[in-house]
Amino acid sequence: MLSSHKTILIHAKNHRNIIPFIKKYKRNPVTWAPLKASDLIKLNFHKNEKGEYWDPVASKTFTDHTHIVAITTSGNVYCAETIEELNRKPKFWRDLMTGSLLRLIQ
Repeated sequence: MLSSHKTILIHAKNHRNIIPFIKKYKRNPVTWAPLKASDLIKLNFHKNEKGEYWDPVASKTFTDHTHIVAITTSGNVYCAETIEELNRKPKFWRDLMTGSLLRLIQ
C-alpha cells in the first residue's frame, strides 16, 4: 500500500490546477512537504444520468456518508461495499471496470 504522506488523491477537475504549482515549488500546497507530480493519483468519479456521483458497478449514488474506495492503479472510485463483495470476498484482485490489478486506498 502507498504511504498516505507521499500520495495525494485529487479530483480530476483539480488536476490541471495543482500540477503547475508542484512543478514550480515542488511542494504540497497544504503541508509544504516535498512533493512530485508522480505522487499524485487522479481520481475518476463517475456521474449518473442525474449528474450525481455514483458507483457505476453497483449503481449506488454516493452520499455524505458513503464509504468510498479509490483504486490507485486506475483512479476509479467505488463504494467500499462493492469492493468488499466483488473483490475481497471472492479474492478477485482486479479493477471492476478496467481489469487492472488492485491497489486500494480507503
